[in-house]
Formats: sequence, structure tokens, C-alpha cells
Amino acid sequence: MPDEIKRLSAALRGQYVIERELGRGGMAFVYLAKDVKHQRKVAVKVLRPELSATLASQRFHREIQISGRLQHPHILAMFDSGAIAGQLYYVMPFVEGETLRERLLREMQLPVDQAVTITCEIAEALGYAHSHDVVHRDVKPDNILLSSKHAVVADFGVARAIAIAAEGDEITRGLAIGTPAYMSPEQAAGDALIDGRSDIYSLGCVLYEMLVGEPPFTGPSPQAVLARHILEPVKRITTVRPSVPLPLEEAAIKALSKAPADRFETAEQFAEALRVSISPATRTPTDRLSHRPSTGSLSRFNGPHGLGIAVLPFTNVGADADKEFFSDGMADELMNALARVPGLHVASRSSVFSVRGRQLSLAEIGKQLNVDTVLEGSVRWSGDGLRITAELNDVAQGRILWSGTFGRKLHDVFAIQEEITRAIVAELRTKLGEPDSELLIRTSTRNPDAYQSYLRGRYCWNQRTPQGLERALQFFSEALKSDPEYAFAHSGQADAYIALSQFQYAPPRAVLPKAEAAAKKAIELQESLAEAHLSLAHIYEVFHWQWVAAEKEFLRALDLDPSHSRAHAWYADCLMAQGRSGESFQWMDRARDLEPLSVPIEFQATTLLYRARRFDDAIAGYRRIIETEPQYYGAHVFIGFAFANGGRCEEGIVEMQRAIAAMGSIPGLETALGCCLAGAGRRDEATALLKRMLEKSTAEYVAPAFPTILHGALGESDAAFDWLGKAYEERSLLMALLQVEPCLDPLRGDSRFDAFRKKVFA
Repeated sequence: MPDEIKRLSAALRGQYVIERELGRGGMAFVYLAKDVKHQRKVAVKVLRPELSATLASQRFHREIQISGRLQHPHILAMFDSGAIAGQLYYVMPFVEGETLRERLLREMQLPVDQAVTITCEIAEALGYAHSHDVVHRDVKPDNILLSSKHAVVADFGVARAIAIAAEGDEITRGLAIGTPAYMSPEQAAGDALIDGRSDIYSLGCVLYEMLVGEPPFTGPSPQAVLARHILEPVKRITTVRPSVPLPLEEAAIKALSKAPADRFETAEQFAEALRVSISPATRTPTDRLSHRPSTGSLSRFNGPHGLGIAVLPFTNVGADADKEFFSDGMADELMNALARVPGLHVASRSSVFSVRGRQLSLAEIGKQLNVDTVLEGSVRWSGDGLRITAELNDVAQGRILWSGTFGRKLHDVFAIQEEITRAIVAELRTKLGEPDSELLIRTSTRNPDAYQSYLRGRYCWNQRTPQGLERALQFFSEALKSDPEYAFAHSGQADAYIALSQFQYAPPRAVLPKAEAAAKKAIELQESLAEAHLSLAHIYEVFHWQWVAAEKEFLRALDLDPSHSRAHAWYADCLMAQGRSGESFQWMDRARDLEPLSVPIEFQATTLLYRARRFDDAIAGYRRIIETEPQYYGAHVFIGFAFANGGRCEEGIVEMQRAIAAMGSIPGLETALGCCLAGAGRRDEATALLKRMLEKSTAEYVAPAFPTILHGALGESDAAFDWLGKAYEERSLLMALLQVEPCLDPLRGDSRFDAFRKKVFA
């Protein structure tokens, strides 16, 4: 028996015997117990310690007693309440059956008649309670129990008990007690006076979810959901589910009115309207057709390769932040699948994620991302089960083209992704033609543990920090322990090792051979994996200096995935490194067309300007990036190099000192500052900075590129070539840039420089 259950049983000795934990929520832990005196099963709910500590015990028990006086067939009675070592608890009957939440997770949408029956029974219970001046304040599927085909309301008055008991407490002052997805606008706004019409609104949210498959309002945070309750109109039910009778929809929408005065005056009136709405006498043959979504043509085709779609990051509903990797991963996987559909332009991840958290309408998102349609969705977890909703919108006409809700176990996630993808393609088929069905299937595992570890790895990889990349490698390794032949996980390993080298977190010689092995293994397992070919191309370019082999792999990646913007951009970099600047700019323009809002792509495009010696244009470009993303490290480093090489050293000093003050003394920023100081004639300051960098290199990794560049700026050519030799031995990224990097200009003309160049470009 777990220690916590032993502790509770000991504290409740003589009253209740705790048998096992039934579940836990945001406010309490729930245990199955035996009532010793009455020899019956009960449910004991123990408030979480942090909540109990803020509440006035006497007032809490007084409110529980008031609720305990309610006697109604659809209200779960309240037996008892007390305190255990400072933790408040209350006791209710144990009901065999399941919660409405559990049923919704399994079935998503309920038959219309059953949804109405449940709502009416709960409305009767609410009406009775309201007549006794008791408002529930937390009506939601989790508090509705289904037993013997009837519905009963649990936790009656508990939310009010908590609110009353917490009056005056600094921690809970101003807190809206309840659950955001089901909270009335007045409750969300924190109004002190809440009456029964607030419960009617919450019950309307529950009915909406039973019919549609999700609550009327969701969002990335509780605050966002509350704001939507207050400000946004409710989407029509028949837009998603045309079979719902129009009178039933009207009754639900009335219950969800923003102003209490516009709702039903009593819960009984709401129940009666629902019963009438499904009566045969009130239904007509046109009910189903009256709100059927139009199937007319989409309004515009702005994507560079035809019809455009953006897959927004899925909302992580009701789960902790640790599950965000999965909702992000769902969006990523759907992007990847849809990108393989001929004629469909898919907005890239970096472009789409750039609008995350911004208060933009779908029309504004469509305009910014240059797409015709937007797919949005949510993921809700319950143990090993999950419910995924998705909705495809025509952004210009503001209408839903398709929606779906899927409640499955984790091992069914691959089928859900495929079903969503196929449904979208089917909806857009008139504009896309008939795609090859095999193109939609990309996953190389059916192991849910491997898949979850892979998604966690990609989530960490996208952070691009040293810690994030190390965590990514751990997760990719875990994925491969679960499924050694998971090609995507091998490709993820390659990408993580490459990033450690690219961002100068680790010596290339230490990580790129591992990246190469991982990329080749991924290709061996799944030759059609564009990401693996892209990784291999990069390794051939920057580590082996095998330019023909690199170009072959870049083109293979682009052949497999023509919309892969990173492949376009990396190929452009490779062409620039070889001095093929005209071709380079053409390929980078394609990358920018594919990702109009991508900061990394814009950074790479601006760096091409810098390497083409267009320093003023590069400075302007880096400034725009910094305005958009002030912490973008690469833009700060290279704007310093552009100032130094463009002869604007004093401006560069100010810029770099500001960047170091904000981001810290990072070698790249210090090198850029040193170049500006040297160019401005402030040699002593530049030398002191270099000395500190070299001292630091004895204790931590400092890429040899930085001392090479700074010695060169100071005119110390012998020391610069010593460090360039170390860069050569390490296979530093700098070596692949010998022909085009402006910071190496002080070394050009020296025979030692030509010797290195011939080795790299043999």
C-alpha cells in the first residue's frame, strides 16, 4: 500500500478505510474508501495541500454542510467533511459507472437524444439547487457521473465552499473559481454576484461538447480561454455537425449568450426547450440542410506552388507543459504529410510557429502566411488516452471546410494523423487532383513509445540550445531502443549532432562522424527520407569538402521534397561557398518564397548579402531580424562583422556592446566586438578581449574560428594561421567558407592561405 494511502487510513481510523486511489485533478485527490460505521463504499476527496493551506477550515465545512442538505435524484449527496493533518476533505457516495468526461474521451460525440437526456437531467438538478439558493459554479463533464443510464451532479457547492473559505486570502483573491473551458463570462470576469444563469451557461458548454466533440472555446492558456468566453461569438453547432436539429442548436446558443439576461431564466426552461427541440413535431426535412457548409470553390490560390495551407500549432488542452511536445509534434507530422501532396503548398514550421501566441484572426494568419486554408486543432490527454480535434478553414470566406474529433489510445495516433490528412486532401481534391496515397504515409514506426520519444527529441531539437540538443539526443536514443529501425529517429540524431557543430557548441570532428553514421543509417532504412539526404549533403560539404557528392545529396533531398525550404537555403549556402553567387541567390529566393516569415531563412538570406560584400544591405537585413527576434544570436554576431568589414566600426562597437550587455560574453559576440575595436584603432581593448577569450578556451570549448578571425583583424597573421591550422584539423565550418568569408580577407594573398584553400577546394 502506498505511503500516502497508509497515512490517510491512519488519520481516518475508525471512520473510513482507504482502499485505493481513484484519480486526481487540479484541486483534489480522490480515493475509494469504506465507511466503517455504515459498511458502504464512499469516495473521499482530499484537497491538495497547497489549496488546503489557503482556506479557512470553518467556513469551508459550513458551505459543505449547506450543499449537503440538497436531496435530489440527480445530485450526488455530500456525506461528511473534515481535515487530515491540515488537509481538507469531503466524502460522497461511491457511484459505479463512469464520468461524462470518460465517455466523451471514448466516443467524442454523443447521439443527439442521449446528449439531450443527460443535459435535461442535469438541468433538473441545477434548477432544484437554484431554488434553494445554491449555485454549483463548476459544472463540467468531470463532475457529471453516469450511473444506471442516469446522470448525477457531483461536487455540488464545492467551488463556492472554496471561494467563501478563501475570502480575503492574498493568494486566491481575484481568482475565478471554476474550470476555464466551462466558465460563464461573468464568472470569468471575476464578478462577485453569480446566480443560477451562470450554471446554465456552463451546462450549455457541456451540451455543446457532447454534440460537437469539444467545448465552445479552447486556447493555449486558461487566460486565453477566459478571454474567448467574454469576447468571442460561439461557432454554430451545425457547421460542424449538420445532423443536429436547428431548434436544438438555437436552444444551446441561447444558453451560451454572453449576457445572463439573454439566457434562459431558469434551468427548467432550458430543459423544456431541449425536449421540444427534438420532438418529431418540431423537426422538418430541411433541418439538416439549413446549415450545411458550402462546398463551393476556395477563394484564392496564393501559394507559390498552387493551393496553400498552414497547419497551426495544436493547442495542448488541459495538460501540463510536459505534453506540449506532442501537440507541436502533431502539427509537424501533419505538415510533413501534407507537404508530399502535389499541388499543395504547406507553410513551413518556422513561418507558422512565428504567429504562435499572437492575437490574429484566421484571415490575418492566412494573409501573413500567404495561404488559402488553415488547419487548427487541439490535443487533450487522459491517462494513455487522447482526444484530437482538427478543423480546416477557408480563411478568405471565414467558413469551416471540414472538422473532425478523434478519441483514441496513444497507439492509434498514426491512424489519426493519416485520417486527418486524407480528409483534408479529400476536401481539397477538386483543386489538387488525385494524390498518390502512398505519399501521405511517412512514419517509419508503429511503436507509440518510440514515436513519443522521437517527438520529444524534435521538440528539444527545435530549442537549438546546448541543453536542448543534448536532451534531443537522449530522446532519439530512447526512441531507437524502442525501435532500432526507426528511420526518423536516426535522422533526428544526425540533425542534433549537426546543430551542435553548426552553433559551435562542440568540435565538428567529435560530432559530425556520428551525424554521418546516423544519416546513412536513416537512408538505408528509408531511402525516401529527404531530411536524411539533407543532413548527409551538409556533412559532405562542411566536413569532407566533397562538393560534387554534397550537391548530389542536396538535389536528391529537393527531388524528394520540393517544398523543403531548409534544403533550398542550405543548398544556396553551399553554392555561395563555391563562389557561385548568382545560383546561390536564386535558390535562396525560392527558400524565402516557401518561408516568407521564417527568421532562420531570412538570416541565411541576409548572410548571403554579407558574403557578397553588400555590407549596408546586410546591416539593414540583420536589423530587421533583431527587431523581430531581439535574442537571435546569429544576427547580432554578423551585424558586428558587417559593421567591421563595411568600415562602420564605431557604430559596430555600440551595437556589439549593447548585444553583450543583453546576452552575455559569448565568444561570437566578443569576436565581432574585437573586429570593430581593431578596425576603429582601439587595439589595446581588442587585444585584452582576445586574451580573455584564449584564457577561457583552456576551460571550455571555444571554436578556433573566433581566435583566427580576431588575430587576423589585429594583423597578427602568424597567430591567425596557427589557429586556422587548428580549424583545419577540427574540420571547422570556417574552412568551407575560405573563399567567401569577409573576416578572412586580412589573410588572403598569403601563400599559407592559398595552401589551405587548395586542400579544401581540391
